[in-house]
Amino acid sequence: MSVRDYAAALHLSPYSLRRWCDLLEGGEVEIDWRAHLHPSARPVVSTSASATTPELSLTVATKEGAAHARRFFSDEQKRAIALESALPAVSVSQVARKHGIVTGLLFRWRGQFGVAQKQRARLAPVALTDGTPVARILRDLVQAEREGTEP
Repeated sequence: MSVRDYAAALHLSPYSLRRWCDLLEGGEVEIDWRAHLHPSARPVVSTSASATTPELSLTVATKEGAAHARRFFSDEQKRAIALESALPAVSVSQVARKHGIVTGLLFRWRGQFGVAQKQRARLAPVALTDGTPVARILRDLVQAEREGTEP
């Protein structure tokens, strides 16, 4: 194929084709060839927790460079991470993201170590004198409940 035919196939004049060849060979123009690749040949971009690098990791991946290397946490590390998620003004998702784990696993660890479980409310003993209106209302309610009638 001649230069003239090649330029015509690219819808360029032979002069423009020669000019572009000179610019590319001289290094004056760089083309990012990745932008022209088929989508299947482009690098994969992921937003999953397994692909993110933790900000501060307590463990090291077992295999260097492995994308899905399983990490193991000791009970002390799990408890420390669970306690960190119970601090005030810290969300569970922030702590999970920081350590490179999913939130479901962190909630499982919180349950396992009893971190941030709601405590049952305790009733406080109250002493009322008989002369107050509240004491009379409570006495009437208790008597009505014992008799099985409504006040």
